[in-house]
This record gives sequence, C-alpha cells and structure tokens, in this order.
Amino acid sequence: MQSVFFPIPKCTSHRIPVAPRRLDPAEAAQDPAEKITLDEKAFRFLYNEDAMAVEKTADGIRKFSADIIKLEKLVASML
Repeated sequence: MQSVFFPIPKCTSHRIPVAPRRLDPAEAAQDPAEKITLDEKAFRFLYNEDAMAVEKTADGIRKFSADIIKLEKLVASML
C-alpha cells in the first residue's frame, strides 16, 4: 500500500493568533504564598467547608456517570 500526500495550501486568512504568556514559572517560584501541608482529615474538613467545591465535585461525578452510561449504550449498539 502506498501513501498519497496532498500539498497543504497556505491560507493567510486563517491565521491562529498567538496567546500572550500570562504566567511565568520563574515568577511563580518567587511567589511568597504560604505552602500548606494537609493530611486527609484536614483536607476533608476544608473541602466540606467549601460548599461550592462539594457541589461542583458532586455535579461533575453525576455528569461523568451519566456519560459513562451513554457511552456503554453506544458501544453496545455497535456490537
């Protein structure tokens, strides 16, 4: 089997803009933010104190689960 290569036309009207760099690793390394260390108990306490984190995580898990069911049905229909 032989591969066929087609020339890619140069389109100047469809240029992808370059995003400016907003974060710099060297600058982040010098950030005076305090580093915290958490064990599981402290993490769970802080996590449960943040209602949005709990709600968004639960919502994401529910949607992921629903997508798995859809995917399983799709694959089953293809077999």
